[in-house]
Amino acid sequence: MKSDLLKALALKAKNRMIHRNTIGKAYGYEDNAPACPIKVIDEHDDQFYQKVQQLLGDNEGIKNPIKRLMNEEKFASLDPRSQEKYLLDTIEKYLKYRRMIEEENGSKIVY
Repeated sequence: MKSDLLKALALKAKNRMIHRNTIGKAYGYEDNAPACPIKVIDEHDDQFYQKVQQLLGDNEGIKNPIKRLMNEEKFASLDPRSQEKYLLDTIEKYLKYRRMIEEENGSKIVY
């Protein structure tokens, strides 16, 4: 049931991202300008990086790495829009740190 919720939230967010530029053009925004200002709070999250390293270092197959990296209590306490943002932020951080680990090891990680 939780995986269905994650899939639905990810699909909604994906659709918003796909249609972001067309909606922005309709309201007169530039192609590359975000609809709202973006502020980066933390460039490097050591604890999250270590979790990703541990996850990728396990020899067992990883079925759902994002779910393992998310804080279930925090996710459950958020409203639906915040849940989507939290999910997308987690995915973005996971991909960023996975690429960093792949570059450090000099190889691609295959599942």
